[in-house]
Amino acid sequence: MKTIFAFLGGAMAGAAAALLMAPEKGDIMRRKLRHVMNHGVSRAEWDLQMARMKADRAAREAIHDIAEAAKQE
Repeated sequence: MKTIFAFLGGAMAGAAAALLMAPEKGDIMRRKLRHVMNHGVSRAEWDLQMARMKADRAAREAIHDIAEAAKQE
C-alpha cells in the first residue's frame, strides 16, 4: 500500500514540476496544476476507500471462519 501512495506522490510531484517548467502564463499554469493535484487527491481517496473495503471484507471473512471453526470443535 505504501508503494501505491509513493507512486502517486511521485507522479503528482513530477506533474507539478513539469507544469512549473512549462512556458505558459501563470493563471493557466495554476489552473492546470490545480486540476492535476485534484485528480491525484481524488485517485488517492478512491484507492484508500477500496483498500478499506477489502480490509473490512477480509476481517469479516476471518471472523466468520473463526466462528465456524469454533462451532466444529
